[in-house]
Order: sequence, then structure tokens, then C-alpha cells
Amino acid sequence: MGRFLVVAGLVAVLVAACVATGDIEFFVGASHPPEAVREVEGIVEAAHRHGAEETALAVGELLHVAEVRGGRAGLRLLREGLPPLAARLVGELPATLGEIRAVEVATPLGAACRQAALRLLERDGWVFRELAGGKPTAKAIERFVAGYEANARGYEADVEKCLALASADERPAVAHLMGAL
Repeated sequence: MGRFLVVAGLVAVLVAACVATGDIEFFVGASHPPEAVREVEGIVEAAHRHGAEETALAVGELLHVAEVRGGRAGLRLLREGLPPLAARLVGELPATLGEIRAVEVATPLGAACRQAALRLLERDGWVFRELAGGKPTAKAIERFVAGYEANARGYEADVEKCLALASADERPAVAHLMGAL
């Protein structure tokens, strides 16, 4: 599962970067994407301004490496590697949340996608705070992994609500953009 999260996260970040830079255009022949998609692009860009997404990807990669190592070696890696990453993410969250809240949205789709992004990061904050100080116990790491996975499932459900508001033309672009969070 860890490998899937890391690979999916990296692909999503690359797609979002290509969309943001204009290297990929989802609306061929259109001068620019619909307003709702532009709002979602703004949300994703805001989420990436302060490094929280890169930190979250580093956590996913660390979980994967620890899973591959397994046993005591994997646990030791997590006990040493997670606290500094958790502290960094917790420190980045207030600015990231503020940036996302500041994105102006006028469409129901934009509002739903912003809410999905905010909920993901707020839930991440709760999960990461416990690990942000000192060396965590094995139980704390188990709680973290369970919470991390639950957050991913919750985010998927939130994104589905968001996508339900998208038109057929908007849906692929919104799915790719929201996959970058």
C-alpha cells in the first residue's frame, strides 16, 4: 500500500505541475478551462506554496521504505524519521491552510474541492501532531499509520463529493488536480 501511495502521489504532483505550467491542457481547443477548474487549480497551487505536500510525500516514501525493511529495522526508521517530518508538516500547515482559505471560489465545485483540501490537511494535522515531539512508541506509530490511511480514505470520499458536482468536461481535470493533494 505504501508503494501505491508514493507512486500515486508522485504522478499526481507531476500532473498538477504540468497543468499549472500549461504543459498539459485538458481542454483542447478551449482558450482556457472553465471557471470551476481554474478555482481548483488555484486551490492546488495554494496547497503547494509552503511545502506541506512535499513533506507529506516524504512521509509516504518513509512509510514505504520502513514497510520494505520490516521488523525492528522498519520500526527504528519510523521512530527516527517520522518525528522531524511530522514537526515540519505541523509547522507548514497553518500557512498552507491560510493560503487555501484565501483562494476565491464562486462555484459549488470550487467550494467543495476547497473543503476537501482543507479537511485533508486539518485531519493530517491531528495525526501528525502526536509524532511531532520526541521518539514515538510502537503504539503511537501504529496509531499514526492507521490515521494516515484513514485520512486517505476520507479524502477519497471528499473528492468523490467534489467530482459529483463536476460536469463531464470538468471531471478529468478536477480528478487529476485533486489527486495532486
